[in-house]
Amino acid sequence: MACVAPTTPLSNPPPTIIIEKTPVMPQSPNPTTGPTAVYNVDFTCLDGQKFHIVFSNNQASLTINGKTQVLTQLISGSGIRYGNENTLMFGKGDDARIEDTKGNIIANDCTANSQIVTTPTSSLAGSTWQLQESSLDGKVAAAVFSSITFDTVGRVNGDGGCNSLGGTYRIDGDKLKFGALVSTLMACQPVAMQQEAWYLKSLQTAMRYEVSGDTLRIYFDNGTPFLTFVKKVIST
Repeated sequence: MACVAPTTPLSNPPPTIIIEKTPVMPQSPNPTTGPTAVYNVDFTCLDGQKFHIVFSNNQASLTINGKTQVLTQLISGSGIRYGNENTLMFGKGDDARIEDTKGNIIANDCTANSQIVTTPTSSLAGSTWQLQESSLDGKVAAAVFSSITFDTVGRVNGDGGCNSLGGTYRIDGDKLKFGALVSTLMACQPVAMQQEAWYLKSLQTAMRYEVSGDTLRIYFDNGTPFLTFVKKVIST
């Protein structure tokens, strides 16, 4: 397999990550007129460690050891390089390594082993939804607000009802899957904690979604129960 990514300055188009026996450039839409392709890549290291990266535009959302952080594309003399104030990711071919900014190795001898190229649909990308009810667990409690926001580069954030949440998502047709969702650790009233628990559990087992007007359904577990959301308009 080969992983191909152009070495470009930040102002150029996003890197192309393709993992196939024969490298193939994706037929991406014009970045000024169409949605941006998102490249979801799983890596496995020689020591068994695994991590996941979502590449889109000039950013990479790295999930490793249960934590997600955003890296920005940096100029590289060879291969690709992304980083933030704490972490650096280097990639060349289908190999990658991750270091902290002091040069300490976090993950080494890692190889891309699976890849999904998706184009987030306009019905989810860039939208915010407020939870109304679960067909399994009932309506939301009064004055307890749970929500989710899908950005355009494969990340989600929101409110569980008590704690803030964040993570990554993948779309393939009507299929929807969330990466490991992380949340803050505040304690709230029991009714809020109970709602947050079933909400996060449902999201973590999501299988597919449907959008009809301003209503979103996310089917979870075995694909029969669903969460119902209404679209939330953000004032500017």
